[in-house]
Amino acid sequence: MASIVPFIPVSRIPGLTTQTIRDFTTEDWAAFSTDQLIALTTTQAAVITSGGLSVLSSDQLRAFQTEDLRAISTASLGGFNSDQIGILTTDQVQAFSTAQIAQLSTSQLSGLNVADMVALTSAQVGALNSSQAKSFSTDQLSALEAVDIKFLTTAALRALTSTQLDGLTSDQLRALTSSQITALTTAQ
Repeated sequence: MASIVPFIPVSRIPGLTTQTIRDFTTEDWAAFSTDQLIALTTTQAAVITSGGLSVLSSDQLRAFQTEDLRAISTASLGGFNSDQIGILTTDQVQAFSTAQIAQLSTSQLSGLNVADMVALTSAQVGALNSSQAKSFSTDQLSALEAVDIKFLTTAALRALTSTQLDGLTSDQLRALTSSQITALTTAQ
């Protein structure tokens, strides 16, 4: 059965109930126009399922308002794959809450490009766990702002390989705090 979504006027989107939003199928989400996605309210965005997120195209993803992305539940974020994460704009990446960043899988984080890594806020960097930090490529890690590197937890820093540490810039190394340096292992 074809989706009815293309026939819903943009002006009617904000009036849809959260139950209606939850009930949309992946076929429905794939049929959303960018204008319809822009018209979603933050309350509606908060109930989009992981299945709904998983089928969104590049244009659809870029249409999401930053406040709507921030509203998506951490459970639903699992619907994004690394390619979709890589499609998000730097403003959209910055919109993720620390809880959302902490929930992203290492596979999803592999989609962050250099510009996304530069855009991460200090709070987002501080929310990264050791598995996430260890999963970053040397290019991703070296793209972190020096001012933000000091917000990596000591556990996240200890998880880095010596190759990853070798890839840090001199500005990043100088920005490490004394407690971070003390936490490094002899192998590092």
